[in-house]
Amino acid sequence: MTRLSSLLPPLQRARDIHSWRPQIWSPQDTKEHEELLVFLQKNNDIHYTDALTDQLDEWFDIQHPAETSNATLRASYIQSLTGPTPERFGVYVFYPWSRQLVHLAPPAMFRSIRQNRNQYKITQREQQALQDKRIGIIGQSLGQSIAAVLAIEGIGSSFYLADPDTLNCSNTNRLEAATSSYGLNKSIISARRLFELDPFLDIHIFPEGITPDNIHAFLEPEGQPIDLLFEECDDFSTKVLARIEARSRNIPVVMCTDEREMLDIERFDIEPNRPILHGLLGDTTPSSLASLSDQEKTRLVLQVLGEEEITPQQIATLLDIGKNVIKYSQTGSEVALSSGLAAKAARHVLMNHSTRSGRYYIDVNRRISEENVIFTTPIPSEPPPSSLSPEQERARQFQTFALPKCTRQSPELSKQSIKTLVSYGITAPSGGNIQPWRFYYDGHLLHCGLDPARLDNVLEWEDNATLLALGAAVENIRLAASQMQLSTTIFAPHSRPTYLKTLSPHPYTKNTLTIPQHVCSLQFETTQSLPSEEESTLFQAIPKRVTNRRMPESFTPLIDRHREALRKSAIQNGTTLHLIEKQDEKETLGKIMGRAERIRFLNKCMHEELLGELRWTPEEAMQTRDGLDLDTLEFSALDKTIIKMLASWPAMNILKQVKGGQTFEESAQKSTKNASALGLLTIKGHDHDAFFQGGRSMQTLWLLATSLGLAFHPLASMNYMFARARYGDTSMFEQDERDELQSLWQMWSPHFSHNEDDAELLLFRLFYAPSPSYRSLRKHVDDVLEWV
Repeated sequence: MTRLSSLLPPLQRARDIHSWRPQIWSPQDTKEHEELLVFLQKNNDIHYTDALTDQLDEWFDIQHPAETSNATLRASYIQSLTGPTPERFGVYVFYPWSRQLVHLAPPAMFRSIRQNRNQYKITQREQQALQDKRIGIIGQSLGQSIAAVLAIEGIGSSFYLADPDTLNCSNTNRLEAATSSYGLNKSIISARRLFELDPFLDIHIFPEGITPDNIHAFLEPEGQPIDLLFEECDDFSTKVLARIEARSRNIPVVMCTDEREMLDIERFDIEPNRPILHGLLGDTTPSSLASLSDQEKTRLVLQVLGEEEITPQQIATLLDIGKNVIKYSQTGSEVALSSGLAAKAARHVLMNHSTRSGRYYIDVNRRISEENVIFTTPIPSEPPPSSLSPEQERARQFQTFALPKCTRQSPELSKQSIKTLVSYGITAPSGGNIQPWRFYYDGHLLHCGLDPARLDNVLEWEDNATLLALGAAVENIRLAASQMQLSTTIFAPHSRPTYLKTLSPHPYTKNTLTIPQHVCSLQFETTQSLPSEEESTLFQAIPKRVTNRRMPESFTPLIDRHREALRKSAIQNGTTLHLIEKQDEKETLGKIMGRAERIRFLNKCMHEELLGELRWTPEEAMQTRDGLDLDTLEFSALDKTIIKMLASWPAMNILKQVKGGQTFEESAQKSTKNASALGLLTIKGHDHDAFFQGGRSMQTLWLLATSLGLAFHPLASMNYMFARARYGDTSMFEQDERDELQSLWQMWSPHFSHNEDDAELLLFRLFYAPSPSYRSLRKHVDDVLEWV
């Protein structure tokens, strides 16, 4: 009868305990292709995996993220890479210890695919810099897990692994290894695992461990110091030797322990004279630590880790070593946590992200505690109800502004009449609903000025946008006055310099008032003339005029009579209306607008201002009565979640660094798709008079569109970005932003037949749609009107 004892020893002797480096062939090379054929013919016990097919599919998705469902493009693209013989594309990797042959993408493509999901957490520039690093790891228990995480994240391409120990069963409570690996040197197990993750790594092993004889070869291979050392061994003499030698070569040292998830960093690269282990061991030398008893090791552990920092569980272990336990206690979860921390630390140290020497405790057990818990009770699926009163809520919802009636006036205007006129004026639009105006009545003239506290707008160029808004407010006041049978004359202030050089000061009244940012003064006189039909139509539209940000579900062309009426209105008021109605041209302009919108979101100054304009809750909107009520943006619940994410400047900065943010471009393109027309209102000149008079024309045009049932959505930011980039202070833009804005302008301007001397007052979209759900509020009249 055959016994197992006679059959097993030969199998044991045939066990591969030495190989750890894979063999790689590139079949595009004729010689290597022939070698691979010979190898396969001689070895029929190999297990083959074709990983290339899936990797090519992934590579297509990475290169064409918007075309993942385009099967035709996918097939032609992949064939353009592989040619007619895909079996000769890429590389073949043979792992002798497992007898596995794998067909993979070429090295650069393979790593790009593996690291693709690192994007935005690790930028492309950082990834390339990290990939070129050389890393040494002493100790291959926790060290093996650290090495694996580093390789997975693409941190380091050259690894130097040292450990004299072999794997036993008790190691595998924390070390990921197969039972068939028992008895193998831990350095070999680590090398095999790294090569199975990335066969293109450069790995060197030191299975004899670290000694005074090989420390130079380990820390300074080929005459160049490694970039980072992880020290994860148990031997104290090796700990000290490694640090002394690393310090002499300016190599930073990181040590992770599973004791409270401690991270210990010694930046010898920037502190070459720093005491090793932060001075905790004094002047201890490696030779004095060569043969320590268990009790002496315990004393050093306490000295290094700190008696007050050790958990009760580890204290009990230290006291019982050699009695009830063999070595220090460790668990797999703690090793996994520590290896993740190690990779984070490596990125910070290697990229020099302000990581100082010192000791850091994550201490997960302490963090998973009662005082740190949130969501102890379920969160309701519906948002909490608004705390606004029914009257306040109705004020936010879209309806015509509740304005006082305009009746015929006596020659002497009452305070109530002035308040009525101003109440109509302040319904005018302004960028970000900042409401930049102030009004002062002295018993004879209504003086109009700009509020200095509301002029700090990053896109503002010489107060042009605020003058546009004030011009709109003045036009509203003029229309309201006409309904009171009052004529309105606009005078320049007596003070110099004046904003409006085409106006004359009032001839009879010397202005002794000091009015901040005084723009103009209005004189009202009674008249027997009734308002014209056109004035009455525009006046009736004032309470209904609103910014409508709805997205029409389908395209409706502009009605011919509406188009002609709008163009006629612009011409009568000294401006020109340009309308873009062709679908292909709208699509082209939408792409330009999208790229400009991306700049807006990814520029720190404009991002801060945009977020500062938003009113996130109904209560905030009601309290400030300015800015953009979030509900007026017509956002879905998902959109509101996204805008809250967009509020994070660090996130936007990451998108900027990696040249991402195409989402912003798509949103702008979507807004133009079903618009009846894109409109651009221009005026001759770039001075203050042009923008003030342009504001009056803009308001007339918007009121007319409202009376015709047209929805009107201003898209002002891009025009002012162009103006600032071309004429104003460009310090808020980085050079690449200035260059892109200039490029976008060159693409934009040919679509509109206006002269270089013309100013672009307002870009907007016109469409047919229901009224918006909400409208932005306005300050109370008493907040913007003073009696002087």
